Amino acid sequence: MTSAREAIFEIPKVSRISPKSRGFEHRGFLKNLPDAVAHLKRVARVSYQDVLDTHKILFQDVYPWAGQDRQATAPNIAIARGGRADMFAHPRFIQDAVHYALQLAEATMTARPGEVMGYLAHAHPFLDGNGRTLMVVHNELAHRAGISIDWTKTNKDDYLQALTRELHRPGAGGLDTY
Repeated sequence: MTSAREAIFEIPKVSRISPKSRGFEHRGFLKNLPDAVAHLKRVARVSYQDVLDTHKILFQDVYPWAGQDRQATAPNIAIARGGRADMFAHPRFIQDAVHYALQLAEATMTARPGEVMGYLAHAHPFLDGNGRTLMVVHNELAHRAGISIDWTKTNKDDYLQALTRELHRPGAGGLDTY
């Protein structure tokens, strides 16, 4: 239950952002991607601040709030999808969720890369740009663990369905079996 000072925002199934705006956003992402990857490669151990910094690097040309999590930008708004308000972390728990995912990556990344991605996705730290930011971070974590994911061989819809299964039942292997 939310208090009078809190709200739940339901993510629409279809984005309300125009294709032209999405194109601008994606071009900015692609332009800054090498810098974000280089940043992550320079750090000894990926931290919460590195996740924030990665988002800032990727989207600084697009969002004035790039690099700020939902605790800073929308502290009283929980995110829901498909009527489920528990799918994504409440803003006050974002940092804990990312910390847990990063600790899990250190312990089990080679055996459970999908579970790690599921917990990163659960954190949903930003108002927008979560998927791309977290994929960049996850790819660096995978690389450090000695594994590689060939995203060109995946189907986006199938991947998102597997990710949704992982979010509904964390640790049950929904994304690892994908």
